[in-house]
Order: sequence, then C-alpha cells, then structure tokens
Amino acid sequence: MFASQQGNLEQKKEEFCRRNEEASSDRCLAVLMELSEELDDKINEGSYSVPGGYQLFQDDRKDMVEKYRLVPGKGIKAEAVLQEFLKNKESVGNSILQMDKSLTEKEKEMEAQRARAEAAEREQKVLAQKQAELEQLVEDQKRSYEENLRQLGEKMEDDREKLLEEQNRILDQKLKEQADLLREGFQKQANQLQEEIRQLREQNEKIKKPSWISTALGTLVDVASCVLPGIVGRPLAAASNFIRRLF
Repeated sequence: MFASQQGNLEQKKEEFCRRNEEASSDRCLAVLMELSEELDDKINEGSYSVPGGYQLFQDDRKDMVEKYRLVPGKGIKAEAVLQEFLKNKESVGNSILQMDKSLTEKEKEMEAQRARAEAAEREQKVLAQKQAELEQLVEDQKRSYEENLRQLGEKMEDDREKLLEEQNRILDQKLKEQADLLREGFQKQANQLQEEIRQLREQNEKIKKPSWISTALGTLVDVASCVLPGIVGRPLAAASNFIRRLF
C-alpha cells in the first residue's frame, strides 16, 4: 500500500516537472519569438547584407539575448531554450558572415579601383598642367624672340640709313672730285675715279633693298633654330617667318 502511494507521488512529481518544463519552454520560446521579431525583420530586409553586416547582426543578437535574460518568470528551461534557439540561428549567422566577407572583399577591390582611377586622373592633370606650362613657355619665348628680332631689325634699318648717308656723302665727294679733274683736264685720273664711283653706286643699290635686312636676320634665325632644337628652336623658326613678313 505504501509502495503504491509512493509510486503515485513519484509519477505526480514527474508529471509536475514535465508540465513545469513544458510551461517554461513554451514561455521562453514565446519570449524569444517576440524579441527576435526585429532581428528576423532585419534579416528578411537585407539589413545585414552590407559590408560589416555580420558585426551588426552579432550586436543585435547580443542585445536580444540581454533583453531575454531580463524577462522574469521564464522557469527552469530558460537557458536550455535560449541555447537551442541560438543554435538554430547559427546557419543564418554563418550565411551573413560569408556574405559580409564577400562584400568586404568587393568593397576593398572597388576602393582599390577607385584609388587607381583617382591616381590616374591626378597624373593626367599633372601632365596636362606641364603641357600647358610648356606651351606657355614656348609662346613666351616666341614673343620674346620676335620682339628682340624686331628691335634688331629696327636698329639694322637705322644703321642702313646712316650707312647710305655716308655712302652718298662719299659718292658726292667722288663725283665732285671727278668733275674737278675733268674741268682741269685730268682725264686719266677722272677715269680711274669712275670705277670707284660705279662700285659705290652698286653698293648703295644693294643697301637700299629691303631684302638686305630680311636676308641677314632670316639667316641668323635659321642657323640658331638648327643649332638650338626643341622648345627653343621652334619659336626661333616661327620668328624667322615673322621677320620675313616684317621686312
């Protein structure tokens, strides 16, 4: 009789424990389902499908666990149900981790490509700036040479006029001497002066021609442009054309 009563008590105890565990499991699972709604929504919305998403997932999961442990009256199955729940979420966490690694690598590659593109753009700008500076240098040199040659041409023109004046003075003097010799009957001496007079007139005709200056300056520039190639030679060549147009 006593053994029978003891057996009944044991069965009732086991039944009570079973029901208590079931109630605890149901309560804990209900709490977890409620607390994990936000986590599940973020998973479904792809909130963790970004570089660094796995860390965000871990932070939210940790926050959910902390909130779960603060809920009272969960019973004896509180920790067991939590661990089982977290275990079921491991596959989701692993998927997010793999996605995070893939996105992080892609982001690194994109960042590297962006850096290379920016470096190439900077280099292109530097080259363009150097080219612009070189072109400006060439243009400045061209203007400088043209101005120097123009001034040289003006000086040569002034010297030519002075030379012509001196040549004409000498020619007038020779003509006067020749006339005096003829008037005094010195025909032979007068004939000798005639050759000097002819040479003076030829020299004057050559000096009078404008091409005299153009030829002199053009030859000077042509020689310089051959001897000094590159950025110096180019403006010299341009200056040569300028001088030929000027004179």
